[in-house]
Amino acid sequence: MSGSEAIPQLPTITMNVWIIYQNAIPPSQPGGTRHFTIAKMLKERGHQATIFSSSFNHFCREETRLYKGRETYAMTKEDGVPFVWIRTPSYLLGKLNRVLSMIRFAWRVWKVGKRNGNQLDVGEPDVIISSTPPMFAPLAAYFLAKRLKKPFFLEVRDLWPETIISFLRYSRFNPLIFLFSRMEKYLYKRADAIINVLDGAEDYMAQKGADKNKILRLPNAVDFRFIPSGNSLPSNDVFTIVYAGHHGFANNLEMVVKASAILRDQGWEDKIRFRLIGSGPYRPILLQMVREQGLSNVEFLPAMNKQDIFPEMKKADAFLMVLRNAAVFKWGISPNKLSDYLACGRPVLFGVSTDKNIVEKADAGLTFSPTSAESLAEAAKKLAQMDGAKRSAMGKNGREFALAHFNWEILMDSLEETLQQACPPSDN
Repeated sequence: MSGSEAIPQLPTITMNVWIIYQNAIPPSQPGGTRHFTIAKMLKERGHQATIFSSSFNHFCREETRLYKGRETYAMTKEDGVPFVWIRTPSYLLGKLNRVLSMIRFAWRVWKVGKRNGNQLDVGEPDVIISSTPPMFAPLAAYFLAKRLKKPFFLEVRDLWPETIISFLRYSRFNPLIFLFSRMEKYLYKRADAIINVLDGAEDYMAQKGADKNKILRLPNAVDFRFIPSGNSLPSNDVFTIVYAGHHGFANNLEMVVKASAILRDQGWEDKIRFRLIGSGPYRPILLQMVREQGLSNVEFLPAMNKQDIFPEMKKADAFLMVLRNAAVFKWGISPNKLSDYLACGRPVLFGVSTDKNIVEKADAGLTFSPTSAESLAEAAKKLAQMDGAKRSAMGKNGREFALAHFNWEILMDSLEETLQQACPPSDN
């Protein structure tokens, strides 16, 4: 034995983790798979993880699990990960229906969970994680953890109600906004730990009562096993810029249609093409705008699951990251699509008003103004005219940045350690 003493290591604790998030999905469905990936990787590390989610798919706006009958929940295994699907009301239009769906999900999670998992055959949890937004489910999860005398981890993916105020111009005195604000502060103060997805929100959380020492930064990341190997640029006849994600108000995709019209008028219609992959409430509006303006340089593809989307994304010459201007972005962003873009090794056109410009930091693309279609059109032309070797270098920079900062294999180490520190030692 050498002169230095061996450093004792903490014993490994096998955990049973419950993850409660209304919109969690497996990779067989379109949408973000953050929570599935966390559960899957915990399982690969010898732990157990169960996801509680809504049977109504928020991204596709359709019932996907409990079509008939009166049962309030059902359980399946998705690639080895247990899902407990909670029946919730469907909502297509109207904010009230969506709020009612959130409340129903939270209530039924509480009713199912307080049975301590015995009827579900998932076992008693060692720790409960719940993700916001929505706000009601994390509140139910907190009371469930308190009832079961287990640690509660609050995950914050978006700052509600600040995002609602910023985008929809709601008054802070609106009854629902006031309620969400009280719930937000209540949860920040009482969580045993806070998982922060955003890259600059710690000060905001502290202002609302969170203990900074309890905050773990865990951005949206990539399971690189899904990414096709190889980094060579495609040989497209037309320079193709791909947007892959939700088509909603915040995504500011009208800017793409306006920029496409500018490019057409400048004679670039046959040289640059935008391809929009996904679904959402603004998709019909975008389709109508394209038809009315007679644009042939904008394509639409349906939403795809994680297993199919990456091969399609590899066909892109570049990617588009754009969001509508909003004051809330001063606290940072962490969209799923941005880490996916970087991992695919293509340059990114970045149009978000934030000081946290990851594309600029990584030297992985160009930045344009999210309020100017002319700025987007000019950035697209500049990138299309750029030397292929330089574009390839940008793509390589982005992939290396993602491998270092948005790699689930690395990030899971810190999450696993934080979860184990919160769990009491096993008697086994």
